[in-house]
This record gives sequence, structure tokens and C-alpha cells, in this order.
Amino acid sequence: MLVLLCSCLSLHAAIINGLSQEKQKLEKEIHRTVDLLNDDPSKKTEKQLAKKLRQMRKRYVEVSENYARTAELLATFEFIDPELYSKVSKVTNAEGTLTHVYVRYVNKSSKEFTYFARKHFNAKAYTSVSPMANHPHVRTSLYGRNTITVTIGIGCNEILTLAHEFAHVLYIVPNLKEYAYFMKYRNSKINPTLQHGHSWNDSSSAFIKSIEHSFTARYENYMSKTKISNTTDQGISLEN
Repeated sequence: MLVLLCSCLSLHAAIINGLSQEKQKLEKEIHRTVDLLNDDPSKKTEKQLAKKLRQMRKRYVEVSENYARTAELLATFEFIDPELYSKVSKVTNAEGTLTHVYVRYVNKSSKEFTYFARKHFNAKAYTSVSPMANHPHVRTSLYGRNTITVTIGIGCNEILTLAHEFAHVLYIVPNLKEYAYFMKYRNSKINPTLQHGHSWNDSSSAFIKSIEHSFTARYENYMSKTKISNTTDQGISLEN
């Protein structure tokens, strides 16, 4: 029954916390290392295992914090705009295949974020575009076939940034072959210094702006209600 439930979730949960796999992997490695330490190893092995355990636990704290931030970000986004969230969770490529969207909310000083900044340009977040070499309609990422990764740097207005990146996802995934060609040949020839996905001649610009405009209206409404709610709560607290 558990296997059946997991397989159903994997088919429909297309927006996924990108830190979940790393978090689970670290948990398993930490438990395994603790078990090895409890098996009464030699002094030399014990020191090596203890050092490894300290490093993994330090990394686990960071991953867990980013995992929690990502989970809160996704939950808040879905609450603000459930319609847009649903569209992204059901996004399919040109062949009608569901593409899973992995979201990672990470420190800007992390290796993965600085890699994007060095290789492409300095931004608040990044959504990768490349198709599989032998299948132009299929997107691939570090999570495998039919996946796309959104990486957001901590320290920006993450809700609005995620809306912008989700707009990229909604456009890129069903138009991957044509858009990848545009990015590689036409866009780079017109002006190699233009930021990918944001140039004046980019076919996705109008679509992305429309998504941003719609979400911003919902976001401002959410913020105004949150402000009123907080003011009301403060008033009740003072009177009590």
C-alpha cells in the first residue's frame, strides 16, 4: 500500500522541494556512521568516523534549514495563487509528458548558486533550459529526465522571484526545442551580452510579464490582508 501511495505521489507532485533528496541521503549516511561508531572500531577509524560525522551533521543543519525555507516558500506561494501553482505542477512538454519542477532555496554563497552566477550572469534566481542531447523536447536536470530545476538565492523577495521563474517554466517546458534553438543561435548572435530570458527580442517576454502582473496583484492583496490581520492581532494583545 505504501509503495502504491508513493508511486501515485510521484506521478502528480510535479513541484518538489529540491532539498528533500539531499536531506534524506544525509540522514541515512549519519545513521550509518553512528552505527559504525557503535560497533567499537579501532582508534584510528573512530577518529575518522567522528570527523566525518561532525562534517555531515554541520551540512545537515544547513540542508535542513534550506529545506524548511523551501517548504514554507512553496506553501505560501500555493496559498497566494493556487491557480498558478496548479498550472506549474501540471506543466507538460510538447509531447504531453509531465515535467517535474524542483525548487531549491539556497544561500547565495553556496557552490550551486555561485556556479550559475559565474557561468551565466548575476541574478536572484536561475531556471535551466537545456534539452536532452538526443531528445529536443525533453528537459533534463540533476534530478534526471523530464525535470527542471529552479534555484533561488536567499535574500531576495523570494515569492515574487519564484513567480517569475515559474513563468519561465510554463513557457520553456512546452516550447523547449524552439526556445533552446533561439537561446543558442539567434539570441547570442544578436547580442552575446544579453541576459538569457530577458532580452528585448525574447519570445517569452510578453508571456512572463502577464504572469508576473497577475501574480503581483494577488501578492499585494495577500500582503494587505496580512498587514490588517497583524494590526488587529496587536490591538487585541494590547487591550488584553
